[in-house]
Amino acid sequence: VHRKPQPDPLPRDVTTHPPRAAARLRDGRDARPRHVRFADQLRATAASGGSPLRPEQAEQIVELFDVLFPLLSVGTTPLAIGLVNRYAGREHAYLGAVVCLSCAFGLTQLAPSFGPQLVAAVLFGPARTLQWACYFHFLASPSRYPPAAMGRVVGYANLVIALFGDLPPSLLDAYIQHGAFPSDVPSRYVAAHAVLMTAVALLSAALPLQLLAARRAAEGRLL
Repeated sequence: VHRKPQPDPLPRDVTTHPPRAAARLRDGRDARPRHVRFADQLRATAASGGSPLRPEQAEQIVELFDVLFPLLSVGTTPLAIGLVNRYAGREHAYLGAVVCLSCAFGLTQLAPSFGPQLVAAVLFGPARTLQWACYFHFLASPSRYPPAAMGRVVGYANLVIALFGDLPPSLLDAYIQHGAFPSDVPSRYVAAHAVLMTAVALLSAALPLQLLAARRAAEGRLL
């Protein structure tokens, strides 16, 4: 008697099948939002072996993250609005705040243990909300870009963000899974994260520093 195959009672996602989620990332087939990927990374780090973060601890953080992410993101919105309105003429100030908060998130996520990962889960929502609010406010400044060019500027900028956000992960995952140095997967993950964070921090800090220098030069010419 041939029986009709029964569907899986549980969805085959990273919650129940971390290796399959990792395969999706390697094959470039994962288009889920970044807050979902953050939870995936926690589970993958705990399941990789050799990490101080245990799977049950990762699940505790993910459960808390599922509650805190929307609440803190919404709660950060009025703070972000107040920040960009207060420093509307001093873009270096609110962009500097974005760099500092993003670096704090990256540093806490760098350590694969319970305490730092918990802090990273708390910082994720506020950091991303502030990033996007300041990003769009900066691009929407009439003194920087004419209104007629605003759509093209945002479109090109988002295309660059998408390319840098979606293309390199497959190469990084190949290094983390099969690289020769360091010798274990968690160490290669930390090494790749540290190099990327250093590069992103330096590149991100360059813009507010350049804006600050330009502002001081303009003030010097007015004196």
